[in-house]
Amino acid sequence: MSHTENLHPGAGSEILLDVSSIRVARGEVDTLRDVSLTVRSGELVAILGANGAGKTTLLRALSGLLPPHAGKITFNGVDTTSAAPHQIARSGMIHVPEGRGVLPELTVRENLDLGMVLHGWRGRAQEIDQVYALFPILKARTAAMAGMLSGGEQQMLSIARSLLCRPKLLMVDELSLGLSPKITIELMALLERISRTGPTVLIVEQNAQQALQFADRIYVLAQGKVALTGTPDELRQDPGLLGAYLGQA
Repeated sequence: MSHTENLHPGAGSEILLDVSSIRVARGEVDTLRDVSLTVRSGELVAILGANGAGKTTLLRALSGLLPPHAGKITFNGVDTTSAAPHQIARSGMIHVPEGRGVLPELTVRENLDLGMVLHGWRGRAQEIDQVYALFPILKARTAAMAGMLSGGEQQMLSIARSLLCRPKLLMVDELSLGLSPKITIELMALLERISRTGPTVLIVEQNAQQALQFADRIYVLAQGKVALTGTPDELRQDPGLLGAYLGQA
């Protein structure tokens, strides 16, 4: 079901991220073409699409790793189209990359400590306790080497470390990659709860059914363009059309 009606007060009115007709090219090929979308404070918005649709490229463009060749990105009222990645991160747009990006040779706690560097380690003990409350398994494994964690635990660690960067918008690339359906659902539900109180959440996902269960709004990318958009309830009205764009039966 759609959760749009459950947004906390004020959500759905303030546009936090406004992407207007951006184009990203690699060599002679446009990987994103005239892509526009909005994310409002308090939402969980999902970007769906088959392999090669441009989902990861979109997040890389938003975080400054692949600056657009055309169009405009406005985050929290500021034009970030040409901003450097570190400037975008400091503004509160934090990217959890595909593949998690934990440092396997460091402990869980050492990985979390790295999340505090962006804001000068302020509030360290209290904020570490807050992410441990969200992810109790990480507290239990605080001294374990990150490389010894399961895939689900590494994804939790990556999200927890990103939360310590104090994001206004948390962008998660391919949340379910390599994870069991059970763990994916647990993490989706957690991100939905997080989005209600802050930060706002934007996820890139291939698992359409789980995204439809938890997201407030959906954008479907196909061949570098927005092919469909709407609430989960709206998109469920034509599952054949949704499946065609996602490459699923």
